[in-house]
Amino acid sequence: MKKIIGICLAVSVLALSSCGGDDKSKKSDDSEETSNEASGEETTDETPIETSFTGQLAIAVRGSAISDLPGGTKEGVKWLKNFSFGQQFEMTGDSVMIGNAEYYKLVMKTEKGDLEGWASTWSIIPDAKRTIALKDVKIYKNNDILSVSKDKIDEGSIVIVLNEDIDGFYKFYTKDKAKSGWLKGLNGLSEKDLDIELGSVIAQIKAAPQKEKLTLVNQALEEPSYNSSPLYEVLRNMRDELEVVPAEEMYEEAACGGDEAVEHNCGG
Repeated sequence: MKKIIGICLAVSVLALSSCGGDDKSKKSDDSEETSNEASGEETTDETPIETSFTGQLAIAVRGSAISDLPGGTKEGVKWLKNFSFGQQFEMTGDSVMIGNAEYYKLVMKTEKGDLEGWASTWSIIPDAKRTIALKDVKIYKNNDILSVSKDKIDEGSIVIVLNEDIDGFYKFYTKDKAKSGWLKGLNGLSEKDLDIELGSVIAQIKAAPQKEKLTLVNQALEEPSYNSSPLYEVLRNMRDELEVVPAEEMYEEAACGGDEAVEHNCGG
């Protein structure tokens, strides 16, 4: 008789748990809605999955936005806040599979305080850290020393590295997942905020118009905190290269300023 009662109770508990509601679908009317480039993932059934990522960091590998509900372009999903490459989030541990897409519930630091939302592995990498390459770093196609690639991570590149260590190898991604693969150890990479900040400054200088680069380099060199970073030498080298006027340019400028202007094909 006791066995029968126990079985009945177990069935009742299972029935109640399967019918329980989920308050995660409740939206906040005062949330900040922004535009976002959708992932384009088809979304159907939601399946909760277990993770051990509570309190870990997730890092954005491309610009996107967090939403009030998991689902990407699913009807009823509201975009809350845009984010860019390298943005850090704290993981709550909540995760769900919708179709073939995996979504994580995250906490994003904003100027108005903490903001909770969802993002998929299309735009974020869970349980990861943000680093910068202090030198050129070898890439491996697999977690095997025989799988070394001809490609490399360039000095000054921001690299998102997964925390999981597999036989001394770490999975990594660069911006927009342009480069991915494995690293043998973390030698040559830095997690220091100062190094990452200076690396971002160097990237902005490289992308600036040529006539503005020397001014930007000199401004960066005047920042006292940067001289303690290994990347400070990169700035100095950039300045030296920008200050050198090629001999042919000097000759052409001198010629164009004199009577031989026509002979040297000077504009005018």
